[in-house]
Amino acid sequence: MSKKQNSERKFSFSVIDLAIVLVILALFIGVIARYNVVDRLFSKTSLENAKVTFVAEAITSEEAAAFTENNKFYTDGDLFGTLTAVTDPVKALIYRENSAGELVSYEHETLLDVRGSFTCKVMESKNGYLLGGNRYIAAGSVFTVRADGVAVKITVISVETLN
Repeated sequence: MSKKQNSERKFSFSVIDLAIVLVILALFIGVIARYNVVDRLFSKTSLENAKVTFVAEAITSEEAAAFTENNKFYTDGDLFGTLTAVTDPVKALIYRENSAGELVSYEHETLLDVRGSFTCKVMESKNGYLLGGNRYIAAGSVFTVRADGVAVKITVISVETLN
């Protein structure tokens, strides 16, 4: 073979080479889109501490035992926050409709209500706050939080940034 033929073979691309380059490029773009890398790199806002006040209603005594100060709670595998304050559990108020169709309340003998607050990392957005920078949180939001092997639904009462 001559030198000219040899050098032409070194720089020739086949269809397979082009397909491999396109697949790698598509994977790279997919990762950037999936994890919002561009927004995170060029975002001028950052996560800040916030006090999230909550209520956990009609929970068992085993679930109430998980609410101890400085305990970390998780939601969907991500850190929700650290419990900074908690009230003593009180008997849960249950609301039922009586035979006349009126809504009446009574104290449940075994279920409890717990109130408290978490320190969470939030990011301010144009519509409120984002928990961990990616999940909307506001008064009335309901989250399932996990700690010490129990999962409890909490309702957010308020979100206040700590300066």
